[in-house]
Amino acid sequence: QYLLLQHGGLTTLGINTCIVGVPAVAAGLVYPVLRRLRVPAFGRGLVLGGGAVAGAVGLNFLALLLGGKESWERLAELVLLAHVPVVLVEGLMLGVLVSYLEKVKPDLLGSRSGAAR
Repeated sequence: QYLLLQHGGLTTLGINTCIVGVPAVAAGLVYPVLRRLRVPAFGRGLVLGGGAVAGAVGLNFLALLLGGKESWERLAELVLLAHVPVVLVEGLMLGVLVSYLEKVKPDLLGSRSGAAR
């Protein structure tokens, strides 16, 4: 980002990594819990896909709202609003993907057989 836009630096790299990485790691930790609770495959994907994107958008919102010399309140609100369709589409796409993988290659998801839902 710094090389392309001459904006940011190591702190920008760090905050961007946290914004994307923290929700992804949380989703990875929650997946086995949902599987043990016998949440259907589509539901697991829906919750984790939408939840990870919503978490990233929420962290981005907070970073814009709280972290700067300028007031980026309006931009933070627009970013939050613009990502609502992305959250929905990502949840649906991951729901379909997890359902498919549960049937054809369950070992990729840590399941022993296709019957474990």
